Amino acid sequence: MAAKKKKKPSGIEWVGGLVSLPSYVTGEGEPFRPEMLLWISSEGAVLGMQVAKPGELLGTACEHLQHTIASPMLGRPHAPARLRVASPELADTLRAGCPSIEIVRAPTPELDKIVAMLAEQLGEGDEAAPSYLSPELGPDAIASLFRAAAGLFRAQPWKHVPSDQSVLSVTIEKLKLRDAVLSVIGQMGQSLGIILFSGLEDFEAYLEAAEAVELGEEPELPPHFALNFDQRDELPAALRLEIAEHQWEVAGPDAFPWLMALDEDMVVRPPTPTDVAIAEAVACALAEVLVEKEALCSAWSGGAPFSRSLSVHTHLGDLEVTLRAPYEPRT
Repeated sequence: MAAKKKKKPSGIEWVGGLVSLPSYVTGEGEPFRPEMLLWISSEGAVLGMQVAKPGELLGTACEHLQHTIASPMLGRPHAPARLRVASPELADTLRAGCPSIEIVRAPTPELDKIVAMLAEQLGEGDEAAPSYLSPELGPDAIASLFRAAAGLFRAQPWKHVPSDQSVLSVTIEKLKLRDAVLSVIGQMGQSLGIILFSGLEDFEAYLEAAEAVELGEEPELPPHFALNFDQRDELPAALRLEIAEHQWEVAGPDAFPWLMALDEDMVVRPPTPTDVAIAEAVACALAEVLVEKEALCSAWSGGAPFSRSLSVHTHLGDLEVTLRAPYEPRT
């Protein structure tokens, strides 16, 4: 039997990479964005793909590339002369495992187009009814969130905190939250709620983005987490029905809470149990310290610094929350 001829490089370039898909998977522990290993032709045709949890694909990249060369999704078996990738880790892996192919490190905007197309397709196909509940968050956890949110709404922090730039430092050691930036919004009577940022850099980037939006631009937003309040009629009917069915506490017709978490790629992710506990803890602690609103506001206007540590109850148990103003990260 004649030996099988080895496929010769065709002289063309492929583009490859590891990309995060623009949606989250729930029901398998903490929500996660699946990762895709993708190989495409220079014309943009998808030749091979594989999807898995984040971190699982790098070690199989060479094997999957060889499989794609032998059985591409489009066209006859063929090998590229060059393969362009953006990730240094992927480039090193491919150079070690596929020495016959020239691996070039350079931007891969072609992959961005594929991801954008997937995002559009996923958005069009998302017909599931909205819900506060998830495999990780049951009715009791959401009931606890609603109680905390109702208490915060009744405290009306947007009527006492001077502006959305009068920020507090938030630390919840048990949840590994340290010196987060808390901003209260709604001083103009609209978009009532609170927003939490990991630090001052993200908060300042958010302020710059807000100014750009007012100028008609479409800037990128930094990661943040928000607890907002909506009018009853602004909620989808499915959510109103769910609230009524479980009899979750709501402070008024304009006090229906909802959580929004935005990741570093501007993809909205499902709230985790930790997110919900943080929202509960911050809502309860802020409502409690507003009893001392004069001392708190004095801290922002040059008076004595304000610092309080409180124990509050959440669906994950009692948590100690430390709020400080003005914001000064501890070393």
